[in-house]
Parts: sequence; structure tokens; C-alpha cells
Amino acid sequence: RITFEEINVVKFTTNEKFDLAISDNVFEHITPADTDSYLGSIRSALNDNGTLILLIPHRNFGPWDYTMIRDDSRSGTIMATCAHVNETTFTDVIQALKQYGFKSFKSPLPFVALSSIRKLLPDLRLNSNFYAILERSFIFNKILKKIKINGRSFFRMEVIIIAKL
Repeated sequence: RITFEEINVVKFTTNEKFDLAISDNVFEHITPADTDSYLGSIRSALNDNGTLILLIPHRNFGPWDYTMIRDDSRSGTIMATCAHVNETTFTDVIQALKQYGFKSFKSPLPFVALSSIRKLLPDLRLNSNFYAILERSFIFNKILKKIKINGRSFFRMEVIIIAKL
């Protein structure tokens, strides 16, 4: 059974526990000061073996909000300053989720340009820490950002994490 709740997304309580929570392009709109309340609320709404799926614009390849008008290359050289107040990385999200008891982190291919491969191999999941290592590699980021089509980075990443308690 699928249930939808309309509630304050930053700090909420529910009478029920859920097996799955999905945060699709919400995290980047939560201020860093509210992140703990947001993740704590999600954690308390999940069953002990629950799963959280997060999709978030990757800070290194942004900005992804209206700030991109100033930097249409999505080079990661300008921080988002409009509607996205919390674009982030695999490293930061994994670290935050561990504080709430999440132990297993898997990710599909996080490259926007490779979304067709995701469709061909929908069950392909790698440990999210692998992408955290890649994102911290100066050389890897430099190579990805140099491959451009129409002035935009072709291999830009997004943070996609399937976290299990």
C-alpha cells in the first residue's frame, strides 16, 4: 500500500512507520541548519529496517538552481545562491546518514549522461563510498569537467543514494 503524507518536510512526526522514504530533489532546498531536523524526522518515520532513497544535485557540478544563469557551464566554480541552499556531495551525505544509523549505501550510476545505461541495467548498484572516493579525486573531477557539449560538462554527477538502516 502506498501512502502519501502532506506535512512540514523539515521537522515532522507520523503515527505510522514506513519501509521506504524517498527524497527526490528536496535535500538541496533544506538549509544546512535544518538538515539534522530533516534527517532525524525521516529516520524516526522509518521502520528499523527501512530504506531512504535520496536524489540531490551534486555540488561539484553545479550550480543547479537559477544561479546557473551566471555560470551555465555547471563547472562547480560558483556556489548555488538562489533556491538551492544545500547542494552537496556523496561524502557529506554518507557522513550525515551514518549519524542516524544508516549502514548500507548503494548507488546507481550517478552520471546524468549515462542515464540510458541505468535503464539498461536498472539493478546495477555500487557502494556509494566508491563515488565518494571519485568525487574527492582532483584529476577525476578535472577530466569530467573538461568533457563538454555545448559548453556544459557532459559527465556531471548527481548524488543518488539508497541508504538502508
